[in-house]
Amino acid sequence: LEQLAGLCRSLGSLRPSDKSILATIFDTTQAAVPKVEETPEDESELAIEHKPRITIGPSPRHLAMISQGLAGQNPQVLTDVPKRLEALLPALMNSDSDKTAAVTAATIVASLLKCPSSKLRDE
Repeated sequence: LEQLAGLCRSLGSLRPSDKSILATIFDTTQAAVPKVEETPEDESELAIEHKPRITIGPSPRHLAMISQGLAGQNPQVLTDVPKRLEALLPALMNSDSDKTAAVTAATIVASLLKCPSSKLRDE
């Protein structure tokens, strides 16, 4: 995921005009981001806090790199940027925020400006 995140961040600056290349790279990267697992129903009563969790999650830095690359794309070339950013929200919400550097947090917040308003985003 580290190499893919770096590539995504670079694409935010390079802004290639070939939609198929962009879509393939971002599809591959987003598929590599671990999915959030919900607490199973039978464990929910035993859990002190019912919160989705990632077993082995990406670092906030890598998620910031991916979101920065997505947010930097031309909306006429990659038209589904808002949906892609919204799909990253669960991973962003559940990443290890205790280790997030200020520049990483600022990058994530700036990228979310292109994400559609939703309850999850506004949390």
